[in-house]
Formats: sequence, C-alpha cells, structure tokens
Amino acid sequence: ADWYKPLRNTLLILSRLYNVLDPHVFEDLSARCVSACVRALLQGSELVRRRSSPMHGDLFLVRHLLLLREELLPFNIRFAAVERVLDFSPTGAAITRLVASSRALLRMDSAALGTALLQLAREGLPRLAETQVDGKKKMDDAVRLACSRLAQHVVGDLAGPLRSLSAKARAFLAIAPDAGTAELVESMATLGHDAVAGLGRQAFMSPQRLSMTLRGVVDTLNSGCPEFAEALGLYVANPVTRAVLLRPVAQQLEEAVLDVQQLVRRTTAVAAAAAEASGQAQQHHAELEALLQQLGDIPAAKLGLGGGDGA
Repeated sequence: ADWYKPLRNTLLILSRLYNVLDPHVFEDLSARCVSACVRALLQGSELVRRRSSPMHGDLFLVRHLLLLREELLPFNIRFAAVERVLDFSPTGAAITRLVASSRALLRMDSAALGTALLQLAREGLPRLAETQVDGKKKMDDAVRLACSRLAQHVVGDLAGPLRSLSAKARAFLAIAPDAGTAELVESMATLGHDAVAGLGRQAFMSPQRLSMTLRGVVDTLNSGCPEFAEALGLYVANPVTRAVLLRPVAQQLEEAVLDVQQLVRRTTAVAAAAAEASGQAQQHHAELEALLQQLGDIPAAKLGLGGGDGA
C-alpha cells in the first residue's frame, strides 16, 4: 500500500539533507520534522476513522508510525531540538503593577510616573524560554499509545458485552472494577452462598440472558477475530510485528472471557446445586458451560496465534 504523503515527504527531505547540513543543525531540523510528521499522521488517522472505521483509523496510525520509526533508524541521531518561545509572564506582572499605581498616573505625578515606566521597561521585558524537544521520544510515545488504543478499541468491539456483564456483576458484589481476574477469583471464593445466589437472581444473570449474551459474543468473535487479523495483514506486512500487535488483543480478550467464566460458573453452580434445583437448572448449567468453553477457545485460534484448531 502507498505511504501517507506527509510521511513520504518527511523522509525524502531528511534523506536529502542528511549529508549536506551540519550534524547539529540536521538534528534540530530532524526533530522538528519528526514532530510535525507525527502530528500529520494523527490528523490522517482521524480522517480515516471518520471515512472508514475506528479500527482502520487505528491501523493506519500504527502502520505509519512503525514505518517512520523503522526508516529513521539509519540516520543514527537523537532527533533532539531546542524550542524557543517568548514568555510574556514578566510583562503581564509589570503591567499589573503599573495599573496598581494608577493613582499616581491620574495625579500626573511625574516622578511616580517616571519610576513606574522605568520599572515596566526594566522588569516587563519578555523572557526567552527554551524547551528540549525529543522527537524520538515523541514518536515512541505515539507508537505505544497507538498500539494500546488499537487493542482497546478492537477488544471493546469484540468483547463489549462480556465486559458489560462483568462490570454489572462486580458492582453488585462490591468488587473493585479494576481488580484483575486473580483478585476476582479470590473474592468470589470468599463470598457467601447468599451473595452468590443473589447475583444469580439478577435479570442480567438469568440463564436465558446469559445464553443470549454468550452466543452473541461467540458469533462476534468467530467473525470479528479473523476480520481484524486480515485487516492487520493489509496494513502490516511483517509477520513478527503482526504477532506482537495481536498478542495484547488476544490477552485482553482472554481476560474478559476468564472474568465471565469465573462469574457464571460460580453463580450457575450454586443455582444448580440448590435443593430446589430442577432438571432444567441442571440443563441450563450444562449449556452455559459449553458456551463458556467455546468462548475460551476462540481468541487465540481465530487470531492465528495457536491454542486451537481454528475451525
């Protein structure tokens, strides 16, 4: 696929000036060029998001940031620059003091007026503020943020109902929303029978609702995971890089599945073991268990990372 024009132009300019300019001058210029290029890529990504989809906008940004970082390696410089701007805060403070002595100005007290104007001239000049601009760090930060946002958006699209279910159950059980799966398992193990049974009586945890939610996510993962893997292949040619980008997506999907597996298994086990449990409750328990097992097998297999037969 073609490279985005601002990226191509940035690399073209730097390659032509690399052996022409003084190294210090080139380093300053390159840092400014890289920062401007990153801003252009961010703007281009937003344009793709609006015209196509958030996933393609994220993939566009990740692809071009990775290309930028790779193409800059041969230059072997720090891409650091000093940005100079005028700081007018002393001017504002001096004018404030001058206005505060307005009585002298109104009385036309020449001595006081002369002193105030002299102080304004002496203390009100703007300062030159210098800021170190690290173009390489800006680029690396942009790459990390873009990859993280890509994973978050893809997982949100594919496993949103699972996360919503987990959030509702955690809120009901007063378990911290940011607690990891291991902490969730620990908390669930310490909960009394009544608390777990109470969770099972909530509408969102009814066997019918759970079955509908889990079946919907199974369908979404079966279609969405290969679609994302295929789209990633269009934007990123290197298989090693693709695997690196796929792993956090698979990991976050597996964590979402594990959360729901722990919640549903504990809740349905309590319901199925109740004295008044009917054969229907036992059947629901078996059906949900089969869906949970199916959910756990999908992410790695459908994303092409192994762990399943991919069927």
